[in-house]
Amino acid sequence: MIRKSKQRLMLLVEGDTEENYMKELKNNPDVYFSIKPVNMHGGGYTNFKNRLRKESTKGFLAIFILIDLDKAFDEKKQLKDLIDYCKMQNKKSEIPYILIGTNKDFEFFACCHCPNYKKGNTDQYITKIFGYKDVGKFKSDTKIYTFLNSDHRSFKEALNKLSSKHPAYFKHVYKKEKKGLDITIKLSKTIINQDALTSLHSNIYELFDIIGIS
Repeated sequence: MIRKSKQRLMLLVEGDTEENYMKELKNNPDVYFSIKPVNMHGGGYTNFKNRLRKESTKGFLAIFILIDLDKAFDEKKQLKDLIDYCKMQNKKSEIPYILIGTNKDFEFFACCHCPNYKKGNTDQYITKIFGYKDVGKFKSDTKIYTFLNSDHRSFKEALNKLSSKHPAYFKHVYKKEKKGLDITIKLSKTIINQDALTSLHSNIYELFDIIGIS
């Protein structure tokens, strides 16, 4: 029996919702990688940059930075600093730093799992349609991935919606190649679309494409 590769990916995420989702996602039998979620517990874009500076990336195939873009206007300089840091690392390191931005936040991506969700207030959708007592209960649900991928809901529904929406704030030009049991990711360019901040969107489909379950 051929073993599955255990190449590792690091995911820096905003908070509990993302961490809980990714912890379950990594157990999907179709996921080719070992995934390490790192919960930033908020703190803004500077917190992400500082953590990247301190975190050891040895042994990881790629680093994903999952951020909400609802603070993009208020923390314009801090966001630019984070982007510039990732671009600098991509120039001098073989490990790609891939920015995943969701506008306005991860809850938008979550609601997109439901076929009936188009756009609108995600907090109301979570409480009225998903049936959570409040958004806090939703965010702390350790089985959030299971919930969002049950009944008529699925990440494929979300990815289909997001890939057909307005261009994302982040777009990466990359190439994924398989060599034997290993995969290489070559990142050649990070494109920033400032106009995307006026619309709801996410480039999280790039993460799912790279881990092979899109």
